[in-house]
Amino acid sequence: MRPTLLLMFVFLLINADHVAAAEVTGTISGKVLLDRDPPALPEIVVDKSVDFCGETLKDRVLVVEDRGIQGAVVSLEWEGAVAKPEKPAQLVELQSRGCRFHPRIQATRLGNYLTLQSGDEIIHNPHGWWNDKKTVFNITLLNPNHSFKRKLKWTGIYRVECDTHTWMKAYILVFGHPYYTLTDASGTFRLENVPVGSYTLRVWHEILGEQRARVVVKPDESVEQDFLLPLVDKRRKELIPKTVSPWLGK
Repeated sequence: MRPTLLLMFVFLLINADHVAAAEVTGTISGKVLLDRDPPALPEIVVDKSVDFCGETLKDRVLVVEDRGIQGAVVSLEWEGAVAKPEKPAQLVELQSRGCRFHPRIQATRLGNYLTLQSGDEIIHNPHGWWNDKKTVFNITLLNPNHSFKRKLKWTGIYRVECDTHTWMKAYILVFGHPYYTLTDASGTFRLENVPVGSYTLRVWHEILGEQRARVVVKPDESVEQDFLLPLVDKRRKELIPKTVSPWLGK
């Protein structure tokens, strides 16, 4: 046997346990629920571009079905995690359409590119902040043929608002790993191929805030972890009343 092949064989033999351990995974699933039936949200009163947008728009800041919360972002945290960009980089699309941003909530990987494009025949001014601290872009979309592309350079929460139409908001949560997802229409989530180990499972919602829970993933097993979020608007740190005040979602 050639020396090079012999060395490769010895290396694989020594590291066989480590390679096998790295491939052992489990699953985390559950539901994100509201602690009570949701109130009816008032319509958003349009104060700009009324001829194009209409006088009112339906508020989509809190979408709940049978107390299941849609559009909550569920992700993993663990000690010693190192943020790694996705390779090759992917495109994440955000479009202004019907005087809203679509999608309103999304999650993606560090290093991907955000493309912003208008589908409306009016001017929009997407303004992006990173973790509510730093402006990362402030651009003008003149028409449906106009678009921009920006690299997502940091992990965290990117908030996008239109400076012209202030009710238009979107959030992009950027992670340095692939273990994240959004809840579906019933509030259900599922994280697959999670390496065995101990984690903090985090859920984030635009107005309901965050919750965390400790989970342990075992080989080829499924961990179930539900969340029950109180009906509190974390932006104002007060209970959302049954009769919702007009500021909700604006």
